[in-house]
Amino acid sequence: MKSQPLTYVGGFYLKGDIYMNKLNNSNFFYCYSPVLFKFLQNKGFRYICCGMAENTGKKFWQFERCEELSAALDEFKNTKPQN
Repeated sequence: MKSQPLTYVGGFYLKGDIYMNKLNNSNFFYCYSPVLFKFLQNKGFRYICCGMAENTGKKFWQFERCEELSAALDEFKNTKPQN
């Protein structure tokens, strides 16, 4: 059975007639640090996409926010060496 495509309508994703999720930037974490990116990769997190910031040209990786990601970010913050 072929899956139905998601349709974006007014900030909502619909699959057929079923409301899927309201997505906005608070659902995502944008990582601009290559060191943090490697840390998250080593923890098993997979990024959704990567891109370049328009204003700075800096590369970023987009992750979906979840409790596990928040815990990993706290761990990174508490264990990274201070400059």
